[in-house]
Amino acid sequence: QEVCKSIKVKVIGFLDSFKTRSSRDVVTHRKEKFLKIGNEVFINGILSNPATHARNTVGTMLNVIKGPADLLAGSIGTQDPILLRRAMAEFAMFKQAQSDALKLAAQAFKDERNILDKSRMIVDSGSDPSQRFAIGIKGGSFDGEGLQKVRKGEMGIGKYVRQGFIPDLINSSGTINRLPTRALVAEDEYNKQVSFRMFLKGALVENGLRKGLDGKVFDEYVDKSFELGTNWIAKKGEELDLALKSISESKFVGLGGEQVAIGEDLFLMIRDALDYAADRTFTTKIDNTFVNAFKHPGWKPLIPFINTPLNLQQTLLKNTPVSYTHLTLPTSDLV
Repeated sequence: QEVCKSIKVKVIGFLDSFKTRSSRDVVTHRKEKFLKIGNEVFINGILSNPATHARNTVGTMLNVIKGPADLLAGSIGTQDPILLRRAMAEFAMFKQAQSDALKLAAQAFKDERNILDKSRMIVDSGSDPSQRFAIGIKGGSFDGEGLQKVRKGEMGIGKYVRQGFIPDLINSSGTINRLPTRALVAEDEYNKQVSFRMFLKGALVENGLRKGLDGKVFDEYVDKSFELGTNWIAKKGEELDLALKSISESKFVGLGGEQVAIGEDLFLMIRDALDYAADRTFTTKIDNTFVNAFKHPGWKPLIPFINTPLNLQQTLLKNTPVSYTHLTLPTSDLV
C-alpha cells in the first residue's frame, strides 16, 4: 500500500508540474501539459519514418555542396582565380571535415542539443523548451536520485521504487519517444559542422590570397587561423548569441591553459561561417510576431513545423533570377 501510495503521489505530481495558486490556472496548465505531451508524440511520430531522415540528410547535404558549386560557377563567369581557389578549398574541406562532423553529430544525438552553437538550437515551439521535453519529470536517475545510488549501495530497492522508479519510467519513455527528433538534431549538426568548416576555410583562403600571401606563409596563415577558429568556437559555442553581438571578449583558454586571443578578421569570419551554416541547413531563426504566434502549442496539430518550411521558401526565392537583381553583395557573398 505504501508503494502504491508513493507511485500515486508521483503521478499526480507529474500532472500538476505546472500547478499554480488558482484552481482555474491548474486546469489550464494541466490542459496545456496534455497538449504539449500530445504534440511531442505527434511530431516524433511524423519524423519516425527513416526515409524522412534520409531525405533531410541528403537534401541538406546537396544544399551544402551547392555553396562552393555556386562559387565555382561565379569564378568562371567573372574570371576570378581567387574565387576559383576558394571554391576548390571548400570542396576539399567537404571531404576533410567528415570525421569531425560525424563525431560531433554523434555527440549531438547523445546530448540532444546543438554542439556548434547551442544558442542556434531551433525549436518550432519558440523559446519554450517544455514543448519539446513535455514527457519528463524531475527526480530519479536523471537528477542523481535513482539507479546510481542503488548501484553504490546508498539507496535500497524499496526506496528507489518509492522515490525514483516513476520519474525514471516517465523520463525513459520521453527519451525513447524523442529518438526521431534526436536523429534530426544529429543530422543538422553534421551538415552544420561541414558547412561551418567549408566556409571558414574558404574565407581564409580568399582573404590570404587577396592579401598577397603565398607559399609557406600562406599555408601557415590558413592552417593556423583555421585551427584557432575551430578551437575558439568549441570553447565559446555555448556562450554566443544568435549573431555573436554579445561577445566583447574574443579570448579563450587554450589547450595548455593559456589565454588565446583571435583577431577581428577571424572573429568576423567565424560569425559569417555560423550564419552561413544556419542558412545552408535551413535552421536560420525566423523571429517575428507573426511567425511566433504559430509556435503556440495549440497550432502544432495543424502546423507542426514553421521555421524550416520558411527557411526552405527563402532559399528557393534566393535562387530565383528576380532575387539577384536586388542584391548588392560582392560576388563572394552570393553563396
